[in-house]
Amino acid sequence: MRAVPFGDPSGFPWLPFNRFELHLYNIRHIQHHAGQLIERLRSQGVTDFEWVGIGEKGV
Repeated sequence: MRAVPFGDPSGFPWLPFNRFELHLYNIRHIQHHAGQLIERLRSQGVTDFEWVGIGEKGV
C-alpha cells in the first residue's frame, strides 16, 4: 500500500485545501448528517440510540 500524499491539493477545485484537510472536512460532514438523522428520529419519538455515545454524567 502506498502512502497518501496528504499535503497535495484535495483534487476538487471548489475545495481549496489539501487532502488532509479534505479528510477532516469529510468527517465533519458525516457528523453533521448523523446529527440531522438523530434530530429527525427524535422528532418522531425515537430516543434510544445504542450507537450514540453519551459523555460523562450523561452530558
